[in-house]
Amino acid sequence: IEEQTVAIEKKIGQAIKKAEKIHKETKKLNQDLIEQKTLGYEQKKQVEQLTVEQKALEKLIKDIQKDGKQNFELSKDLELQNKNLLEKQKQIQDLFENVLDKKTKDLLESLQKMVDKNQKELSQEQLQKIQLDNKSLQKELDRILELYKKLAVEQKLNNTIDQLEELAQKQEKLSENNADKTNDELRKEQDKLTKDFNEIKKDLKDKSIHKKRISN
Repeated sequence: IEEQTVAIEKKIGQAIKKAEKIHKETKKLNQDLIEQKTLGYEQKKQVEQLTVEQKALEKLIKDIQKDGKQNFELSKDLELQNKNLLEKQKQIQDLFENVLDKKTKDLLESLQKMVDKNQKELSQEQLQKIQLDNKSLQKELDRILELYKKLAVEQKLNNTIDQLEELAQKQEKLSENNADKTNDELRKEQDKLTKDFNEIKKDLKDKSIHKKRISN
């Protein structure tokens, strides 16, 4: 579950970069249109490229939506998380389901038609709208990414606590069954448990510090 959450984080980061790239290219194209008297071949090619990149971004977001849904369902099935974490994961998933705006797709199609008809002023207006939409998309993706980062840390903390509880049970069993073992065997098992405990404790401390940094 933790690995899947981290993988989704990375994909969201990629989506943010794509949205930023589209925003910059849209801004540049709009500036080119201001400086040009008429729409040329180069501008038409840029609009085509924007459409291709926007479709790629939409596909990536849909992939993330699918991954997030699978991750949430797996969490429920395995019951690996407490109710609080599951609720947070569900809220993030709901946000993601609504992040894609069909309006941007319609704007790009409209822009393509206007460019084909050499309608420069209307094309600039559409570009400005697309810029605003992509800026909003970036902000929403940034927000979701931060929520996913917090979720990943909480999942790791939860898992580490479970490991500590499991280790405590092993310690208890070792104490109960020490009559059948030599001192050397007992010392080796005790050393291993102590080592495992210290590693988990350090991991828990590191994750707690990381959680505080994300929250601030």
